[in-house]
Amino acid sequence: MSEILEKREQALNKHAVNISLLTSDAIAISTWLNSYRNRSKETTRSFRKEAIRFLMWVELRKGQGDSLLRGVTAEDANEYLDFLIAPRTFPAWILQKYGYSRQPFLSNGLSRASIRQTITILNRMFTVLQNIQIGSYVPYVQLNPFVLVKSMPISQDFDTKKALTHEEWEMVHETIEALPRESIREQFHYHRTRWIFQLLYRLWVRRSTVTALRMGDFYPSEEGWLIQVTSKGNKTASLVVSSKLIRALMDYRLSIGLSELPSPNDTRPLVSTLFDPYKPLSPESLYAVCRVIYRNTADRVAESHPYSAEKLRNAGPHTMRHTGITHALYSKVELIHVNKQAMHANIQTTVKYVQTQKGVMREELENCE
Repeated sequence: MSEILEKREQALNKHAVNISLLTSDAIAISTWLNSYRNRSKETTRSFRKEAIRFLMWVELRKGQGDSLLRGVTAEDANEYLDFLIAPRTFPAWILQKYGYSRQPFLSNGLSRASIRQTITILNRMFTVLQNIQIGSYVPYVQLNPFVLVKSMPISQDFDTKKALTHEEWEMVHETIEALPRESIREQFHYHRTRWIFQLLYRLWVRRSTVTALRMGDFYPSEEGWLIQVTSKGNKTASLVVSSKLIRALMDYRLSIGLSELPSPNDTRPLVSTLFDPYKPLSPESLYAVCRVIYRNTADRVAESHPYSAEKLRNAGPHTMRHTGITHALYSKVELIHVNKQAMHANIQTTVKYVQTQKGVMREELENCE
């Protein structure tokens, strides 16, 4: 189904859409995705993923059909919200049908922030589908069931607690260092995992950016190493690369048999798959690598640090972006420099991280006479 949607989407990008021909969920979803054709590839990929996962769930709930989305109710939407909190496994036949080689959801469910994003995306999709006409009269769907979905508020406190403390970051680091390294495969996995976390923590980029970067995107300047990145919203920038990240890059390259530093024309991905050094790891696979490390860390420290364990169970690749930014501000890096390096469009976004610096505030208060 995912391949069908991609082919339909490509066709819709090239030709005008005859609305009267929208007779299936696949075409309707493709038309919705086509309305975002000017957005980044990561946005389109994320929207497609949410639509397909929801359609899979609807098919299991209601049975097979060509226009299942037209029958989705507010009750279904609320049931799906409950499912996201505690997902169940999909049978093999539907995984094969929709092109999944593994379960689309982790067994411990999505974080609250991810659930809110999923609901928002599906809300947008149904809003568009309400305005797609079949023939001259009937919209593709009569109502938007996600307008009525029960709210799942995420407080500011929840958002600002995403970053790991220095102690929690050390816990994650210890889990990585404890990975087995006996076989060649295990050695590769260890070095790649270590490199992934260093990239996310020290460069503050999103997983989609990491998986799109090439070795040749690093380049030296008079002031030190930089890297050219394209991030959310197709924004491009040259980011400062710390000496610690360069050291991590050198270690990783040596571990896979390359020279310490890349050349300008090095097209190898920053993070590759196991069997093909020229094939980048997918954002989904990078997410899975991070989740395993977080989960193993949580299991290891659950008894001694239950609060940290709970936070780690809800962590993902983006957690390291929050952590790196927060630790930089804790180290009193200037706000304007953090804002530029984080590629925040609005400095108020960066200011929110400052509001989490209770440790800095405590230190300053303790120093007051």
